Amino acid sequence: MRKELCAYALTSLLALHAYSQDTTVVTTTADYSAKPDTTIAVPAPRPADVPVYQLKPSVDIPVTAIGTGWSLYAFTKIYSKDPSTKEQIQALRISDLSQYQRLLFLRLHAPAAGALSR
Repeated sequence: MRKELCAYALTSLLALHAYSQDTTVVTTTADYSAKPDTTIAVPAPRPADVPVYQLKPSVDIPVTAIGTGWSLYAFTKIYSKDPSTKEQIQALRISDLSQYQRLLFLRLHAPAAGALSR
């Protein structure tokens, strides 16, 4: 729990640093107002018949095919593993888990953790 709070605090501080003040000069809204001789360019509205995204078959088809092929290959690796036996599962100890898995296990399965550590 303490590590999670530290990680949250660090993330918050780093994220908030991006929005922090970088100068001590005080500006007023008058500094940002448009001058009388300044024109503001407003982009023309997009015609309704022009699509937002146009398909580029020379790029889109290979990228989609490679992504689909890789997903199918990865699924065969995931689902072709041998199932765990009852003896393998009963022989597990918390010390066999990595630190990250141990943290998740203890957080999500606290009642089972006591039985496992015996």
